[in-house]
Amino acid sequence: MKSAIEWDQSEKQKVVDFLSEVFRDHAFVSSDAISEIFFQSIYLDGETYLASFRDGESTAIAAMIVEAIERDQIVYFNTCYCMEGEEESLKKLIVALEHMAIDWGAKISKIGLRKENRTLGDRLLPAVGYHPTYRIVQMGKEIRGEVGLPAGFYDQMVAADSLEQYVLLHNEAFLNSPNNSEMSLGEAQELFERQDQGETRLGFLVHNGETVGTYLLSLEKGVLWSDAITINPSHQGKGWGKVLMQNIENQAASMANSLHLLVVDSNEVAFHLYQGAEFLEEKVYSEWFEKNL
Repeated sequence: MKSAIEWDQSEKQKVVDFLSEVFRDHAFVSSDAISEIFFQSIYLDGETYLASFRDGESTAIAAMIVEAIERDQIVYFNTCYCMEGEEESLKKLIVALEHMAIDWGAKISKIGLRKENRTLGDRLLPAVGYHPTYRIVQMGKEIRGEVGLPAGFYDQMVAADSLEQYVLLHNEAFLNSPNNSEMSLGEAQELFERQDQGETRLGFLVHNGETVGTYLLSLEKGVLWSDAITINPSHQGKGWGKVLMQNIENQAASMANSLHLLVVDSNEVAFHLYQGAEFLEEKVYSEWFEKNL
């Protein structure tokens, strides 16, 4: 068992090769980008990696994101993979990272499993005290073309001088959501810079001059995703989520022929909103497990 700072260059490459194979068919990340993403992330203070090696090959790898520990005492595992038959090695990595997280103040641990390793939810995670809590479901629909919005509503693209407002409204809306999704200004800036290339669109839904909602469209590997959809808390319950979804489809029409999104199935309000907008379930993207530390 070694931490990332202890890996030599050969071991780092073995881990990259291992992850490239795992993420070969990933919806958002190409295997070609794994190396760059990996070498950036292993040196970030906010992520901690451990791996097991045998005969020079990587057999298991686990990593956790630690930023949320100080904020809400939760640690998120963003990577939990192992070769077939190496579940015991992965178990040791998870337990070691849990102990680190406890020392740093974590009270809850959350692990998400995608299709590549979902079988671990039947074998490994229950053995170390995790229980299933929710699923992230992928939904999608064909875009039929633009329609008019109700009187008083219009779209407004985020500009450089309104980026801070976008982040503030986004974080306020997600504060008490089942899928808490805090966005930093730096993350928003990176997304904003991709607007000029037509890869993203950050926008507001405006009603009578007041910004009442936000959205993010992102084009990944030729697939258009609707991310971070929010209605300001002071305007929730008015049925404006339907207007926001129609506005999003209007903007998406210039970018692709179909639109997809991910939703936490425990967020019943959002789930029913997307069903009402005729989004269909396509697959379970990931299943999440939780444990009190």
